[in-house]
Amino acid sequence: LATGQAVRNQLEPIADADHPGEGRWYLTTKVRHDSEVGPVVVVTSVDAQLGDRADAATGLRAAIELVHDRWDRPLRVDDLAAAAGMSPDRLERAMRRALAISPKQYMLRIRAERAAALLATTDRPIARIAAECGYYDQSQMTRQFRRHIGVTPSTYRHALPTGSVDAAE
Repeated sequence: LATGQAVRNQLEPIADADHPGEGRWYLTTKVRHDSEVGPVVVVTSVDAQLGDRADAATGLRAAIELVHDRWDRPLRVDDLAAAAGMSPDRLERAMRRALAISPKQYMLRIRAERAAALLATTDRPIARIAAECGYYDQSQMTRQFRRHIGVTPSTYRHALPTGSVDAAE
């Protein structure tokens, strides 16, 4: 958060005040906003609906962490399932229940979010960012970026406030 990078869908246990010792698993998103009075952190948590199944939560967390660790390299659902200690079908069901998205869609979304962060913080050419983010080429990045972010990378970069891109990069 200190860098301005949002934390999205982090799987974490949160204690239940009504039932001490009975924590539940939540997906937490933390986003920093700069306001006139200084930085404000907005935190939202939603029940991951994993029930008391700590093994499912631990496995799902391992799969999510693998996506965040290897977002710039090719990953397969089988790789995530192995990290989670689940079959690919079980991971698919757990991820859809918790995130309302498939493992493949989650991988593509994280890659697009990382590309957006590079577009916002550097003046690197879009083709270079595409390569750094593991896209086959700039056109593949443009298609997936538009699908997940809603605009093309070029439109996204031009819509940023002046001064948000580090010209020294």
